[in-house]
Amino acid sequence: MNVLCFDIGGTNIKSMLIGTDEKIELPIIESKAKEGIELLKEDIFNCIRDVRKNYEVYGIAISTAGMVDPVSYKIVHANSNFKDYIGFDWKEAINNEFNLPVVVENDVKSAALGEYNFGRAKGYKSVFVLTLGTGIGGALVVDGEIYRGSSGHAGEIGYMQIDGNEFEKIASASALVRRAKSEYPNKDYTNGIKIFEAIDKNEREAIDLLDYMTDKLSVGIANIILIANPSMILIGGGISEQKEKLIDPIKEKVKKIIPENLYEKTEITNTSLGNKAGIFGVYSIFRKTYEER
Repeated sequence: MNVLCFDIGGTNIKSMLIGTDEKIELPIIESKAKEGIELLKEDIFNCIRDVRKNYEVYGIAISTAGMVDPVSYKIVHANSNFKDYIGFDWKEAINNEFNLPVVVENDVKSAALGEYNFGRAKGYKSVFVLTLGTGIGGALVVDGEIYRGSSGHAGEIGYMQIDGNEFEKIASASALVRRAKSEYPNKDYTNGIKIFEAIDKNEREAIDLLDYMTDKLSVGIANIILIANPSMILIGGGISEQKEKLIDPIKEKVKKIIPENLYEKTEITNTSLGNKAGIFGVYSIFRKTYEER
């Protein structure tokens, strides 16, 4: 059974055809989300048409930025990178055009399920995944199910208050770069890669910038552990590949904040599936939704 899976971001659209015996990665598409839903929709539709020329496609699974209603699959919230996205219904649009079954889920929740079912959290009872990028996203999976809360959107930790600021405004990857440009305008700290290269050269300014970031991340993660008590905390996003520089300091700082028995029962590490976690996660949702009926 071939399922065509998409991961829709503000910059790129990744896709993969996943079947029983094979996985076919498709070319990355530059996202037109900022230009409006019609152009974004047309790119998705063209990809579906192209794949169906050579393969039988049973259904479509979409992981996307923005808040997704877990029942209707409509987009209920999106940032300014997605023009006219709020209220859009992928399920209805794809059903009308192709008459194919569809599932849609938020990208971070999809990534959490991907890690739970296929990645580093496989075999664990519960996992909280937070992704560091332009903002900070979060999702809690318990016994294979996303914990959604009363509105369906539990895990939106980017809005959590830390020291009077939104968590993502002081601890995301983009916040690290903003702080670097503001405090050290004469330094070549224009992106995360250059900041970590400076850390490798033992530049005090870059080390201090990361120290501030891990201070704030450790407070947020400690709060998550105290509230949700998951078996595992997974940190995703490109910056999470800096394990020794990012994850190890966070672990040491979290250990100083929370009771020892809680710390010892929570593994903190980085994700293992990289930018494919969302695709594998939404694939697992599709299989559960349609194969178990």
